[in-house]
Amino acid sequence: MSHNKDTTIVKLGKPKRRVELSVTELTLFKELSNHRILSAQDIHEFYNTFNSTKRSKSSISNRLKRLVETGLLNKVVVPGDVNSKFPQYFYKLTLRGMNVLVEINYLTDEQLATLNPAITRAKPPKLHNHSVSRIVNRIRIQGYQQGFHFHHFRGTEDQPQQQDDKVVADWVFKRTNKVIYLEVDSGYQRQPIIENKILRYLKVARGMTESFSVVFSTIDGTILPHSKEYDRSKRVASLKEMVPPVQDWPDNFSVYIATAERTTELMLRLLQGIDPAPREFREIILSEWFIQWVNFANDYTIKELDKEFFYLDSKRIKELEVDSIIQLERGDHYRNIGVIFAEEGSAHSYQRIRFNHTKTIGVTRRGHPLHELIIVYPDKDAAQRDIHGTHWPNAWFTHMDVWKDSKSANPNFHRNLSAIRKEVEKFE
Repeated sequence: MSHNKDTTIVKLGKPKRRVELSVTELTLFKELSNHRILSAQDIHEFYNTFNSTKRSKSSISNRLKRLVETGLLNKVVVPGDVNSKFPQYFYKLTLRGMNVLVEINYLTDEQLATLNPAITRAKPPKLHNHSVSRIVNRIRIQGYQQGFHFHHFRGTEDQPQQQDDKVVADWVFKRTNKVIYLEVDSGYQRQPIIENKILRYLKVARGMTESFSVVFSTIDGTILPHSKEYDRSKRVASLKEMVPPVQDWPDNFSVYIATAERTTELMLRLLQGIDPAPREFREIILSEWFIQWVNFANDYTIKELDKEFFYLDSKRIKELEVDSIIQLERGDHYRNIGVIFAEEGSAHSYQRIRFNHTKTIGVTRRGHPLHELIIVYPDKDAAQRDIHGTHWPNAWFTHMDVWKDSKSANPNFHRNLSAIRKEVEKFE
């Protein structure tokens, strides 16, 4: 075998028989060693992302056929069933394919000895494991397209945890000082199991200095091609209710819940350090948002109020407070509005909205009540698509660029139509 920066040449035993592997194919072999087995769909997407030029489906299929014929890959065929009348194709490395990774120093001989029987036993994955591979592959591809890299591996290979505290995630992502544990949820685990799992993650996070996030990704119609309308909103909302109070979290801990469709974007924000936003940052960007609002307010006056008058309870929980409070006055009428900067999928954001909405309906022991909430998301899509599962009639949902986009003092915000549906309504 010979190797340079562009290709690796694998000799096939017989004179003059060899196969050249591109950098893309070596990267694919590495991914196959992580996943054990991948669907043809995932591999086609991978080729067209990492290859310098886009290839046709037939070109990729012919190349995979060649890699199978040369003994580097095994092809596994799953016959069609009631969900799909067409057969499904999966690929995994052979021992010869794994030895390529040893030759380029990606695997050690000891790792090969462990990996070989695991890949040999690997069968076409059931729903849960197939969903894990699909979601991870999307994250890997979009991360590459956005130009940044990260380490990722199966949760069973995560070693630093103490054995008595160990909780095995489906997948682990690491970048600089961030670690993210991915839990793919098929909806079958009951509440006590989920709650216990999060408590164990909390225990692990307390012993770490890195930013520590847990992401629950619920399987949806983007994973199940035979069920395009598979709505998991209720499951997302249910999982948010299972998360323990934010005041019990260490400072480096966060929990997010999203559908599979929204998981890729969320994971990339976490890996880049965009989420979770610290309190100081939230207050700064909302201050800028408020200045834009003032510039458009022409038929009413607005001013910021001191939060200290609204949270006078001796058991004050600062982690749950709003980021700012605005008083909107028109004629003889005024409204005190709590403003929260929120992140899509964030259990912390969810708990802050839930806690402060109670102050809009008179459930407060001390301090002034709030009349309404405005929940501000980084972008319009997040404001529209974040799932709450609770009807909050006194909350408005919007985004950072609303004043720039609308150029109006009365733009369209979103309101809860029901526990899982929003409608557009003019803010007045």
